[in-house]
Amino acid sequence: MVKCEVCGVEVYLPFKCIYCGKYYCVNHRLPEAHSCDKLSLIKTEKTWFYKPQKEAVHKPLRFPTATIYLTRKIKKSEFNQLVIAWL
Repeated sequence: MVKCEVCGVEVYLPFKCIYCGKYYCVNHRLPEAHSCDKLSLIKTEKTWFYKPQKEAVHKPLRFPTATIYLTRKIKKSEFNQLVIAWL
């Protein structure tokens, strides 16, 4: 039977720390609870992938202007239909 590394209690279902590899009871299973040697590595790992997101800049949407249609080469019939649809 496995004993907890901190309190020495025999544990039927031990928890293995993924950072230091030692076995602990329910009360000491978390790295913070058993003062894990690798606790400083855990904190640096979290800051490694965390990047605060920038605030989204919301620009108002604009309706398309006629210059968009005029700069694109289109057939005259298509242009006429677009003008009629726009009116």
